[in-house]
Amino acid sequence: MAMTTEDADKLEVEVREKLGDTESWPHPVGFPDSLALCALNSVYSLRGTSAAGRNVMRRYRAHRQEQGANPDYDDGSDLLEAIDHVGGPERFASEVLRNRTKLSSTGRYKAEGLYEGVHALVQCGVNTAEDLRKATHEGRETLSREWLKTRGLGPASWDYLVMNAEIEDIKVDTMIRRFFERAIGNPSPRPESR
Repeated sequence: MAMTTEDADKLEVEVREKLGDTESWPHPVGFPDSLALCALNSVYSLRGTSAAGRNVMRRYRAHRQEQGANPDYDDGSDLLEAIDHVGGPERFASEVLRNRTKLSSTGRYKAEGLYEGVHALVQCGVNTAEDLRKATHEGRETLSREWLKTRGLGPASWDYLVMNAEIEDIKVDTMIRRFFERAIGNPSPRPESR
């Protein structure tokens, strides 16, 4: 279904009514220079609150700054080394992030999935956010399959990962589709599955 002018007008009214002036909107989340932050935000955004995700990011940043590093430029290897340095994913979850939440339906700490997912990317030659941007244009399916082999990391985590790396070729978030549907009063077109 194509969007009509009437649909666009309805959507604009709903956006202005519900979301207010665009000048008041927060900047989109993105970490174009840090694969570590992309991955952390991706994994800890899964079925979590915004506050919990912000706390994880704040604690990781503080930890890395205490080590004399700049987390805004941490690559995948930096994150893996930070996790190894404290004794592995479980201790990293407890001592650094102070967040022992589990991946859905697995009973595994999110930090375990984070470690395995990032390790898989690094093994594929993707160590930086720039590597991820290049690789997704060249071989997205292979790379996403490697990420998704980690038990508990589903397609939403991959979508968040590439979105955080500021890769624009991502599917529309479920919440955005629902907002669109409410605004125009009928279902929005569903993106094709990858």
